[in-house]
Amino acid sequence: MSIRITVLGCRGSLPAGRKDTVLFGGDTSCYEVQAGEDLIYLDAGSGLVSAQTQGTREVHLLLSHPHLDHLMGFGLFPALRQDCRIHIYGAAWEGRNPEEQMRLLFAPPLWPVWPGDGPAQIFFHTVMPGEAFRAGGFWVDWMPSFHPGGSAVYRLRRDGKILVYATDFEHGIEAEQELIRFAEGADLLLYDGQYTPEEHDIYPGFGHSTGETGRRIGEACGAKRVWIIHHDPRATDVILTEREKRLGIHYARQGDSAEL
Repeated sequence: MSIRITVLGCRGSLPAGRKDTVLFGGDTSCYEVQAGEDLIYLDAGSGLVSAQTQGTREVHLLLSHPHLDHLMGFGLFPALRQDCRIHIYGAAWEGRNPEEQMRLLFAPPLWPVWPGDGPAQIFFHTVMPGEAFRAGGFWVDWMPSFHPGGSAVYRLRRDGKILVYATDFEHGIEAEQELIRFAEGADLLLYDGQYTPEEHDIYPGFGHSTGETGRRIGEACGAKRVWIIHHDPRATDVILTEREKRLGIHYARQGDSAEL
């Protein structure tokens, strides 16, 4: 069975809805993965608001971590207005499980009502280190990323196909080797390339990487395709196009779609 991935949002940190960000898009992290009737979303950034869930009775949402840019779209997730089962998966970070993480944001005075009070049913699943789990017809593995407060890198497997989602990942010798092993043989690697090498030197410890590193890791793990994601909200279309041409690697655009 084929697996289709669609980019609903690939900005990092903050949305960037300006005239000079139209080509790559301004919504924050959200990726739709569909195989048959199985529908999975990777993160709940502002891109989740544009998800097409009409007629869907069950969806799966994998949260990398609870930073605002990866959660902000959940309150307007279209599936919340339907008779739909929403399964949410994530690790416990800083002593809080996924439900506790989300309730910190989606409650007064920051949000007027808990999204689960509508017609949809929400089920939370705390994923444990080293344990694979099922999300619909997918097997999912995860490894801790290198990011302040913690984040998860996910590997989705189905019918011999592998998708690896490595957002909010700061490279380093040990980190790179761990990710290379984890992503070996990926059909598609989504990799955080928010910074240039020069910017990364200015912001060490911020938990992000570079397109140059993404290309290197993709080659080392044998990934068939690498897409650079989590673009800096300050990076214009001109800047991102120049980086893409210089590195010879694809920088994801909102609306991009691929079949694995």
